[in-house]
Amino acid sequence: MAPGASSNLRFWDAWTGHNLNSLRGLVNRLAAGPILGLSPTTILVAVDGVFGLVVAALLLISPRDKEYAAIDGAALLIAMLALSPMTSRYHFVLVLPAVILVAAAVINDRRMRVFGGVVLAASFMLLTGTSNDLTAWFFGDFPYVYGFMTEGAIVLLAALAAMAGVWRPPGIAVGESRSLEQAPL
Repeated sequence: MAPGASSNLRFWDAWTGHNLNSLRGLVNRLAAGPILGLSPTTILVAVDGVFGLVVAALLLISPRDKEYAAIDGAALLIAMLALSPMTSRYHFVLVLPAVILVAAAVINDRRMRVFGGVVLAASFMLLTGTSNDLTAWFFGDFPYVYGFMTEGAIVLLAALAAMAGVWRPPGIAVGESRSLEQAPL
């Protein structure tokens, strides 16, 4: 189960090998052996731990209002993709809720236009633009080796964090929304 490890089982290597689109796959490809005296497993635990802290911080700064539940859900979907031991490129359809939320904020809130637009452009280029869609076939493997799909999903967390801090859903004034605890079931 350690990054960089291999077994004689072909199916098992397909699930734990170098073809993964998650943080585990990225560490597995880039840290096949010890780096600066740290084992690949230690590096993976550190990377996953830092990422987990970033997601936890985002969830902590997110208002506890029902209008913001989608931001929390989108952040958790991205965390699921990044922390999963095996994430296929087809699983990245789960990034769509985050993309839709950021696009809605960019359209409806001028404070989010520049930053949100840059985040959407960066995410698009990392997730879609660099993998055979806009580039020649010879550039197609490079994004997988360096985890561009995972990084494109993680970039969206920056915009979600900004939305949690400054964005108000359309039609909701500051202080007007009800918290999740007060909302009727």
